Amino acid sequence: MRRLFFALSGLVADGLALGMAFAVGYGLRWSAPHWFPHTFSALYPPSFYFAFWPYALIWMLVFFYEGLYLRWTWPHHERMGVLRGHLWASLLFLALAFSVKDLRVVSRVLLFGMMAAGFLTFPLFRALRRKWMDRVLPPRLLIRSDGPLPERLKHRLVRQFSPARIHFQALTDPLPDEPMDGALVVALQTPLEERIQQARLLEGTLASVWVLTHSRDFPFLNLRAFLWEGLAVLEVEDRLLVPWNLMIKRVIELLLVLLFLPLWLPLVAGIAVLLRVLQGPPVLFRQVRVGRGGKPFVMWKFRTMVQDGERVLAAYLSRHPEEKQRWERQHRLRHDPRVTPIGRWLRRFSLDELPQLFHVLRGQMSLVGPRPYLPEEVKRYQVDPVIFRVRPGMTGPFQVLGRKHLTFEERIELERFYVRNWSPWMDFQILMRTVLEVLRGEGAA
Repeated sequence: MRRLFFALSGLVADGLALGMAFAVGYGLRWSAPHWFPHTFSALYPPSFYFAFWPYALIWMLVFFYEGLYLRWTWPHHERMGVLRGHLWASLLFLALAFSVKDLRVVSRVLLFGMMAAGFLTFPLFRALRRKWMDRVLPPRLLIRSDGPLPERLKHRLVRQFSPARIHFQALTDPLPDEPMDGALVVALQTPLEERIQQARLLEGTLASVWVLTHSRDFPFLNLRAFLWEGLAVLEVEDRLLVPWNLMIKRVIELLLVLLFLPLWLPLVAGIAVLLRVLQGPPVLFRQVRVGRGGKPFVMWKFRTMVQDGERVLAAYLSRHPEEKQRWERQHRLRHDPRVTPIGRWLRRFSLDELPQLFHVLRGQMSLVGPRPYLPEEVKRYQVDPVIFRVRPGMTGPFQVLGRKHLTFEERIELERFYVRNWSPWMDFQILMRTVLEVLRGEGAA
C-alpha cells in the first residue's frame, strides 16, 4: 500500500510539473507576437495541444527508469534523478518534434520554454510531494552506528530526512521488528569491510541500504563493474584526464561568465569606487597562488584588510593562544582583527572575490574547482599533485561543504575527491549551493 501510494503521488506531482512547464512555454509563445509582431504568427489555442498528451509518457518512462516511482530514496538522489530524467526526456521529445510530422506544428519557442521551465517545476513539485507525503505517511528510516553520533552529524541527518521517523540503534543491537523503508549504516570508526558486512546483513529486508563512509575510504565514484572469467573487474574512470571533458567544463564556464557580464561588471566597478573612497588605495589585494600544473599566478581580490595585516595578526595571536591553535589547524579565525568594517561586509557576501572572474576569462581559474593554494601551503602540507590537474576555482566543495568546520587536511581530501570524481552535475550542485550561501550571507566573514 505504501509503495502504491508513493508511485501514484509521484505520477501526480510529475504530471502537475509537466503541465506547469507547458503553461510557462505557452505563455512565452503567446507573448512573442507582442514583442516581435513581424516574426511570429498567431498561436493555436491550448485545447489544440491536448491531443499530444500521450507524449507525456516519455517523462514517466524515463523517470521510471531512474527509479523515481519504485521506492523511497535519499532526497539528494531523488533531486538529481529528476533533473537528469527531465534532461533526457526533453532531448527525446525534442528529437521527436523535429522528426514526427504531427509534432512539427508545435512552436519551438513553446518547446524550449517548456524544457527550461521543467528544470524548476519538476524539482519544485517533487519537493512539495515529498513534504506532503512524508507527513501523511512518514517513512521509517533505520540508522545503525558503531557509537554515539556527533551532534552536528546527527542534526544534519535529521534535517536531511525530516519528517521521517528515524530509529537510531547500535550495530550490535538486534534489528527492529517494525518494517523500515530504508537503512543507513554509520560506522566511521570501523574498517570499511565491516561496514559493508553490516550492509549485507540488511540485504533482502530493505529496498534501500546506504553506507556512510569517509571519502578517503572510497575515493572513486566513476566505477564500472563487469565479470571476466568469473572475476569482478572494476574500471576506474578519471574524467578530468579526458581532454574533451576539460573543454566542456571550460566552455560552459566561459558562457556563464559572459552571459552574466552585464550584471557583475558594473558591480565590480561600483565596489572598486566605494573602496577607493572609504579605504583609499590600493583597491585590489594581490597574492601569488598555485594554479593548474603547479604554475604560480597572481590572484586578485578586493582588499578587505588593513595595510599592516601581518603585524596585527601576530599581535592578536600572541594575546589569544586558543585562536593561534585554530589558525594553525584551519588557517581561519572567528574574528579576524585584520578585516576592515566594509571588508567584513564584502567577505560576508563573498563580493571580495568578484575580481577573480577576470581570471576565469583569462583561463587562470575556473568557476568551480579546488581553492587556489599558497606556495608555502603546498610545501607544508604536501598537497596531492592530483589537485593541480585542474584550474583552481572561485568556489568549490570546500566552500559549500563545511569550510567553517574542516581542518586543512580534510579540505585537501575533499578537493582530491572532487578532482577524481568531477562531473557537470557536481559543478551544478556546487554553484547552486554557493548562490544560496551568498544570499544567506554565510561567506568567509
